[in-house]
Amino acid sequence: MPSGSGSGSSGGIGGRLDALLSGLATMLLVVAGGMAVVGLASSFLGGDDEPERTDVPAAAPIELRVAELGIKAKVVPIQLSPDAVLDPPNDPDVVGWWDDSARPGADTGQVVITGHTVHTGGGALDRLSEEEPGGRPIVLRTKAGVQRYAVTKRIVASPEEVAARAEKLFGQDRREPGGARLVLVTCTDWNGSFYESNVIIMARQL
Repeated sequence: MPSGSGSGSSGGIGGRLDALLSGLATMLLVVAGGMAVVGLASSFLGGDDEPERTDVPAAAPIELRVAELGIKAKVVPIQLSPDAVLDPPNDPDVVGWWDDSARPGADTGQVVITGHTVHTGGGALDRLSEEEPGGRPIVLRTKAGVQRYAVTKRIVASPEEVAARAEKLFGQDRREPGGARLVLVTCTDWNGSFYESNVIIMARQL
């Protein structure tokens, strides 16, 4: 799965950069095709009201929410496989946070989260491709509180294009003015057999 370089606030990957980049295209194809033909029903719990944000220390995410899109998903930590592939969770209702990327609320790095889109419905990120810059706010609940994000960029690209830009898109050396950037990745462009592209949503911390 996505990642690019350096070290995030939750731990670095250092010399594994080359292996990560070489494994990226394979991972993205897994994201695009892994749950493509599975039709499972997602259940979204109620209660969309959020408390006002205060200074919240960096902590691991436990829930992703985009209320207007009906996205509410448990977040679990995921790791690279021995062959440098970061697969999303098998459960399409759950999304995965790469635990070598930044923690929400960190000063540097990028918070990398991936999950499934299912063309028959039931994937946690089925509607993520509807996000646009300046649109719906994204909320991450963490073990320390709540972090909010505003979408700044939407990228649709083939796995090969994403792999070529992996370090820029997922690298952990970035320093954003407002803190670590959120990067959400899922698949899009279903052609009747498989997903041809990935959609990547970039968001700044509020």
